[in-house]
Amino acid sequence: MHFISRLGLLWTVMFFGLCTRFNVIAEIGEKFRIEGRALVYGVRTEEWTPFAHVLLDGEEHVGFLRLDGSFTVNDVPSGSYVVHIVSPVYRFEPVRVDITATGKMRARRVNYIKTSEVVQLPYPVQMRCTGQHSYFTKRDTWSWADFFMNPMEMEQSMNMLNPSPEIPDVSELMTKFFAPPKSQGKSGTQRGQRGSAPPLPRDCHELWESSGGQARDGVYIIKPRDSPIVAFCAMQEGGWTVIQHITVNSSVDFDRSWKEYKLGFGTLTGNHWLGNEYIHQLTSGPIRYKLGIKLVDKDGITKTGEYDPVLVEGEDAQYRLRLGLYHGTAADALTLDPENYLHDNQKFTTKDRDNDNYFQNCAKLEFQGVAGGGWWYDACAGANLNRRNVIYWQKDCNKEHLCKYAWMMVKPSDMVKILRPSDCKRDEL
Repeated sequence: MHFISRLGLLWTVMFFGLCTRFNVIAEIGEKFRIEGRALVYGVRTEEWTPFAHVLLDGEEHVGFLRLDGSFTVNDVPSGSYVVHIVSPVYRFEPVRVDITATGKMRARRVNYIKTSEVVQLPYPVQMRCTGQHSYFTKRDTWSWADFFMNPMEMEQSMNMLNPSPEIPDVSELMTKFFAPPKSQGKSGTQRGQRGSAPPLPRDCHELWESSGGQARDGVYIIKPRDSPIVAFCAMQEGGWTVIQHITVNSSVDFDRSWKEYKLGFGTLTGNHWLGNEYIHQLTSGPIRYKLGIKLVDKDGITKTGEYDPVLVEGEDAQYRLRLGLYHGTAADALTLDPENYLHDNQKFTTKDRDNDNYFQNCAKLEFQGVAGGGWWYDACAGANLNRRNVIYWQKDCNKEHLCKYAWMMVKPSDMVKILRPSDCKRDEL
């Protein structure tokens, strides 16, 4: 009798243990992670990794590189994905990673010409640098194959290569930029040095002006200071450089660290934060800038506002926000709040760096299980465009009056010009 009882107990334990094991496998099998490393030979990884991102199938999944060049993209379902390293300076050969339902990984070379050809690669993936981008270095030749072999780069650049005669300024600009060196002298020999390429625009407004106001919305390369970056340009609205875009219930998580807010995250064609360091570089230039706010509510009604001027100070000042006069159809939620939440003159706060005026970290406070994200909090907020489940802007956007979209943009101020020595000559009496 005791033997039968023990045998029944043993079968019960084995049954539940087996079920538990299968449940664990099922839970793990739902999502996986892709790991790899990207290296640029002869260049220290910490010099370029902070400016690079890892993208799977465009904007399906996003990851960041560690300082040693390694990366991990989490929560990836089974399937086939093309892994890209997106860097403003270096090109990387994409790699396709196949994930089975049981989590088995296979890496293979991407071949856009012979799609049936399979060349297996080692895993974890090793992302190979193929050189610098042709639009950053002086080269003797330039080929369309540079873009055709990487559709992501082609998609980002085609908006600058539109051959339409209606926008000759943009086509002329790019023709000059990629033109081969001209022959010199009657002997038919060429100079050894190639002519220098035109400088990159400082912001989207400069590019918009160079196109005669005919440039299209899209991702462009700009150079606010020493290093070039890519940004989304709202050309149809006058050449604004978009520094933030969010959709309510965004799939992009805005509850990020100080470093991630410093360098930016998300997808430029979708929900993203450009990066506090680049916002600082843009707004602290030789001319003054203004901040534009655009809100769209659930009924499709759009409200806008502008703060002129705007300045985001450097990291040593914790990216403090400085705002000027306001005008617009939206509420002034940053400098005038009936609940005394003033975001002007506030330092930036993230979940791992508390600079606000509240006894708790405002970035960690949750609403319906979602944290506030990084922002220029007071104690705490009369506005917060980085809380992804509720876009908050005083009476215009809140949990009672829902908004679907929000944008933050900058462009040069209409009122201030660059001061030159000739502008400061003393008047003769």
